[in-house]
Amino acid sequence: MAQAATEGGKVRLNGARVVKPGHAVRPGDVLTLALGGRVTVVKVLALAERRGGAEKARSLYEIAG
Repeated sequence: MAQAATEGGKVRLNGARVVKPGHAVRPGDVLTLALGGRVTVVKVLALAERRGGAEKARSLYEIAG
């Protein structure tokens, strides 16, 4: 799904179009996703040291609006 979205031009990172689904992000980055007829803006707050649960994952980003 990520590959199709990036190849379809539906993902932007800090305003620039993302062309590879494996593009790295850093704290402070802003992702803009145009999926399912909606635009969602996500700000990366932090990166996890290791994989964790959903609660931990939700603390790593915020959805604008």
